[in-house]
Formats: sequence, C-alpha cells, structure tokens
Amino acid sequence: MNAVQFQRPSMACALALAASIVMTESVEGATFHVSSRGDDQYTQAMAQSPHTPWKTLQRLDSVLLYPGDSILLERGDTLFGTLRPRLKADVDWTLPITISGFGTGPHPVVTGARRITSWKVHPTMASTWYAPLLEGETVARLMSGATPQNAARLPRSGWYVMRSPEGDSAFEARELPGGDWVGAYVHLKSKPWNIDSRRVASQSGQRLSLEAPASTPLTDGWGYFLSGVPAALSGPGQWAQDASQGRILWMPPAGVDPNRMITRISVVDYGFWLRGLHDISVDGIDFYGQAQVGIEAMGTSNIQIRNCMVIFADQWGIKSWGGDNMVVENCRAFGSSAGGILLVGRKAVARSNTVKHIGHMNWLGPKGFGDMCCGGRGLQVSGDSSQVLRNTVQWTGWTGIHFTGNAQLVEENVVDSAVQTSNDGGGLYSFGSEWGRTGQGTVVRRNLVTHTLGNPSGTPWPQNLGLGLYLDNDINGMLATENVFVQNSIGVLLHNNRDIAVVANEIEADSIGIWVSHDVLGHGEMYGNTVEDNRILVTSPGRPMKVDEKVGNGGDPVASYQRNLECFDHPLVSECIRDGLTLWAAPRFEHKDRRILPERYTATSGKTWGWGVYPASLSVTPLPGARADSMALTVRRPSDPSLRIGVLLRYTRIPLQAGELSYVTFKARARGPGMKLSLAFLQGHDGHQLLAPKVSFELDTEWRRYATLFRAGFSDSGTRVDFMMGPSDTAIDFDSLSWMAVDESGLPSGKHSFVAIGSRVETFWYSPVGSWRDLSGDALPGSGMIPPLGSIIGIREGGGEEGLPEDRLRIPIH
Repeated sequence: MNAVQFQRPSMACALALAASIVMTESVEGATFHVSSRGDDQYTQAMAQSPHTPWKTLQRLDSVLLYPGDSILLERGDTLFGTLRPRLKADVDWTLPITISGFGTGPHPVVTGARRITSWKVHPTMASTWYAPLLEGETVARLMSGATPQNAARLPRSGWYVMRSPEGDSAFEARELPGGDWVGAYVHLKSKPWNIDSRRVASQSGQRLSLEAPASTPLTDGWGYFLSGVPAALSGPGQWAQDASQGRILWMPPAGVDPNRMITRISVVDYGFWLRGLHDISVDGIDFYGQAQVGIEAMGTSNIQIRNCMVIFADQWGIKSWGGDNMVVENCRAFGSSAGGILLVGRKAVARSNTVKHIGHMNWLGPKGFGDMCCGGRGLQVSGDSSQVLRNTVQWTGWTGIHFTGNAQLVEENVVDSAVQTSNDGGGLYSFGSEWGRTGQGTVVRRNLVTHTLGNPSGTPWPQNLGLGLYLDNDINGMLATENVFVQNSIGVLLHNNRDIAVVANEIEADSIGIWVSHDVLGHGEMYGNTVEDNRILVTSPGRPMKVDEKVGNGGDPVASYQRNLECFDHPLVSECIRDGLTLWAAPRFEHKDRRILPERYTATSGKTWGWGVYPASLSVTPLPGARADSMALTVRRPSDPSLRIGVLLRYTRIPLQAGELSYVTFKARARGPGMKLSLAFLQGHDGHQLLAPKVSFELDTEWRRYATLFRAGFSDSGTRVDFMMGPSDTAIDFDSLSWMAVDESGLPSGKHSFVAIGSRVETFWYSPVGSWRDLSGDALPGSGMIPPLGSIIGIREGGGEEGLPEDRLRIPIH
C-alpha cells in the first residue's frame, strides 16, 4: 500500500470544480480512467485514455453510466474517497458496469483514511499528543503503521459491572470515575452472545441513560466499558477524538514520536457506495480504513465482487442487504468489528473467500460492534437458494459462518477460532425466527470447524457455548453430514428444531458431542430429528450425547438415535459405546491396586454387602439380571419431599496416604431428567472429614459410565465414599463401581486419540496447537491446524475384532 498523504481540496477549489462539471451521459461502452496523477478538469472524452485520467473518484459523480461501461483505477495507486456510480435508467441492461484496474502493479487501493503529520505534545495531559482535524471530521479509527490503535476505554482491560438496570435504557455505573460521561460510547454485555454499543444520552450522578435502547433488557452484574472520549484515555496505545477542540488525542507507546511514524485516521464512511444499483462487476480492487464499510451494496441485484480485499473497515468489509444474485468470490476481509462479509438476499454466492480477525476487542473504535445485534460475525449469507462454498474464516468474535434461509448449500468451508469475544455462538450458526423460513432443503456438508470454545468475560454466566454447528430455534428440514467438528467446546447443538438429520459427522468436543435441547424459546413442539452414524469423541469430563428432553410436547420423541459411536477420551479412561452397548473400555494409566467395591448383595435384607443407606427410608434393591461378578442395584426413596438428602454409604476400610491419587468409576442411570449425584470422599471413622472436594454429576436417563479423580488431602486408616442423592430424586440405578489407586508415573501428559484409516488402526496424539503425528513421531500431511480429514475418531470393526488392544492407549504424549 502506497504511503500517500491525503488532502481534501479546499472549499474554493471544490466550488470551482463543481461549477465546471455538469451532469453528462457516457457513450455506451465507454471506459473511464482514474489515477492520483490525473486531473479532474479533463473532459469525459479525455478520460477515455489511460494517459489523461481523472484524479478523484468524486469526478465520476457527474457521469450517467450505460450497460457495458467501465471504470478503471490505476494499479499501484491509492485513491482517497468514495466511488458512487450513477446508472442510466430505462435502458436494457444486457451487460454489467465493470470496475477494475488498468496498468501494472498491485491492486489499486481505495482508502477512507487520511494521514496525520502535525502531531504536537499536549500541554496538560501527560504522555499525550494531539493533531488538528478538518472541519466536520468524525474519526472511526486511528492506525499506526498497518495496525489500529485502541480507542480510549475505561477500564483499560476487563469490565466494570452494571448495577440496578432500568429495563433496556439505564443503569448505575458505580465503579466509573466521577465526571461528565454524556456523549461517550458505552459497550455493554446484554446477552452472552451480544455486546451492545450505545452512546450515553444523559447522566444523573452514577446513573447513565442510553441514547437508544439496548437490544434486550439489561442484567444486574453483567459487564460494560466506556470509550470514545478524552476522559477515557487510560494508557499507551489509546486515542480519542476531542470534539470540543476539533482535534485527535493519542498516547503512543513510551518514547515514540508520532511524527516519525505513519499514522492515519479513518474519516470516510464508504469505499464503494452501490446502494440501489444493479448489474455491476467489481474485480481486483482493494479497500483500506473506511469509517463504516468497504463496499456498501444495500438494495442491489446482480452485483459481482471478485478478487478484492478489505482491510480495517471499521464496521463491515462487504455489506449487501436486500438484493438478489450477489456474488462475492476470492475476496479477503480483515479486521472489521461488526462483520466481515454480509450477503442478505436470494441466490447469493460466497465462494473461496478468506475472512480473518473480525471483532477484536483491542481494535474496536468508539462505535464498537455497531448498532445492530451480535457483532463479530465472520461471513453471513441469508437468503433462499444461496451457496457458501470453500471459504476460510479464522478468528471471529461471534459466529464464523452464519447462514439462514431455505435450499442453501454450505459446503467445504473451514472455520477456525470462532466465538472469541462471546460465549454463546457457533462456528457454523443458523437461526430460524419462525417455522418454514430456515432449513428446508439446506445441506451442510464436508465443513471443518475447530477451536470454537467461547469466552465468558463480561458476564457471570459460566457456561461456554462454543459450538461447531449451532442450529438455533425453529429450523426444520436441514441435513448436516460428513462434517468435521474438532477441538470445540461442544460439537453440535439442535435447539428447538424439527426434521433435522445429523448424519455421519466426525465430532471431537470438550464437554458435549451432540446436544439436543427443547425449551420454551422455540415456537411449539420439537420432533422428527435424526442423529445417526456419527462418530463422537469427548476429551474432557462430559458426554458424547446430551438430550434435555426425550419427548416433545406432542408425545413424539424429539429425536431418534441410531448407530452413533460414542467415545469418552478422558485423560484417565477411554470407552466407546454404540446403541447402549460398550464396545470396549480401558483405563489410561497403570494402577497400583484395584479396589473393587463388594459385588455381592443380600436381597432379603434390602442392602448389599458392605453398603448402607441414609436416611433409613431409602432402600437398596438388586436389579433383575444381576450377575455374581457384577453389582447392579437401585437406590430408591419414597416420594416424600420432607425427607432429608439421601446418602448411599460405602466403607472401603482401605488406608490412604496424604497426596495419594485415586480414581473412582461407576455406571449409573437416572430414573428421570435433571437428576444429580454428588460424591464425597471422607475419612471412614468419627469426624468424617472431607479428603477432597465434592464432585457432582448430572446423570443421564441412559446407562453411562462416570469417573472422577481425587487426591487425598491427609492420611487416613479407613476411607469411604458417599454417593449423595438430591432431595427430590426418587431412584438411581448403579452398576460396576470401582476404586483404583493411581500410579502417577503412568499418566499421559496430554490428549490423544485413536483413528481408523482404511483397514489400519493407528493411535495419534495431538495438542490444542501444533501438528498431528503418527506413532513414530513423524508429522502427518496437512496443516498443523487440521487433523487428517475423516480420521479424527474411529474404531476398526469386523473380522472378529470389536476394539483396540489396551496397550495402544498408553503411548506417551510429547
């Protein structure tokens, strides 16, 4: 990008230029050249030649363009301002207007940022410099070199806490320093998925009132910060506009003279303004530093944008809303706050684009994420019969690829590191506002989503909903197949959907593989969903499948589940099940001794040998079909809410040494949704002090294996574990309980997985960053971010083999 100093023409020159130009029409098929070495006084005929181009984009405001006309910007050049093409009405548009480059060199650049050169030391503000602004300028960003500087903000990092909110329009700012904050921007967490940006309209003591309502009612205890005024300057690297003095303030890094650096301010809102236009082809133009949007194309149709790049436009890179047949192909959008590329309209195509670093907190201007909900979207395509193909989206504040509409194809996209500033969103995300508007005929196929984890900062809401695929409310008739979701907090969420098919996907998640949830946020019943032939791996304490409600409101199941391979790949144990049948299970460590809890029971006494119950109103009953080598029992209590919490006791009578590591595993099944079980590890004699913190499990209504690790806080000669039921729980089924002493020298130091590639079974190990490697330590083909497609989770079956040999699970992690 050329280091050009941009200067606006004086008012006198602008009036003279306007007087010399009258509205003219082009000759059909004409070509107009623009270069910073040109002259706007040239005639329209002269501008047909690359040797006598016009100087500014604004010169084209006076020309009515015909089908087949072209606007060519000189390659290697940088032009300041906005191009606003004007099209001839009432003609037959058989050919589009072409906007491209001429000459040789890199793409021409359209910039909305002018250079600042006259910095002076501020006379009263320490470590602060200032420079004058032109009349009427509003600054969206200050950039030093190629990087945006932080807008002034309080607190410098993190969040203040909202108190005593009043609906969606006011709250108390008790931590904010005293002073007048009217006119400042306040950025506040209104929901886990949203940060609203609003101006302060009025102030009464500590109570701030917003200029416009937040998108949802505010919540006491949630976070906010202020920016955009000189009083918010709080450290090096920050800037603010001093509107009262008509200047910009900057606190550069210590010892830096701003006059020795290239600094620019974003002051022009748009690069190309294509609102209400049609039949335009843009090819090979780059954009930099617009105060709003690089290419604005609202209400357009038949617009094609190819081979373009938009860097650090403050709000959106490319934004189109309300037109059909939009194509954005092989473009790059980098560093915007609200979103990268937005296409809202029928038959849109987003293909082979790259979108990166959208919604960075450190790059926010005073306007923050903008005035619409849910900033930090990477690529959004909303409209029937649209296509989202082979795009790469990396690091977004909220969603990676956001798609809504019917008959869409979302295929072979890569999303890496979405949901970085929110904690409720998806790498692939879709939302339906009512039945029938989103999902029907849509196919989501062969996409990869990775490192989508969620960020809970600014909210006391602890759960991270960073999902690979998030189908949210009132979506029906969609197919998701052959996708890979790896190293995400949650793999797939079906939230209040109908007739969704999740088939043959590879899923590796931290906490939940596939989550099916039905709640009051949807409009009516949930039913008809199928979850089949997926291979699911959970790598930290969690569950491959979670179903919040088994039956829809109308009595039909919310989903059917068949042939899913569900694998727990925890640091201490591995297990795979399919359709409720355990294919194999193996510990991941060497154990010093295995302390199997007694497996005999005495049905006549109502207790198992070595077990007791408390209070006495609880009963322990053996389950039908219990074998001599497997304890299976039910703990039951009468339906009396006045009873105290139930505790199933087990005295191990085995001594533990302080610091010794133990591992407890059991299978259990709840008799109803929402039941929990707590484990307390205590000394086994009078006093019953806790050896380690309690551990709680939310039980499934299907048989599941649960495990926990604890370290003894002190030595004891006779320890015990208490299994504690909730006060309203009625019955819990147990099986296969055991307690092991762990040999820590055998513990793995990181995550690893097993895979099946054709007929070969291999064990690969990985870390959150770095390359995948085989057993010999050799790097596998492909990038370090993406494991071998289709081989994340696997198990060889057939030929009489149902699992993997146990020794394959003990490969050291490096």
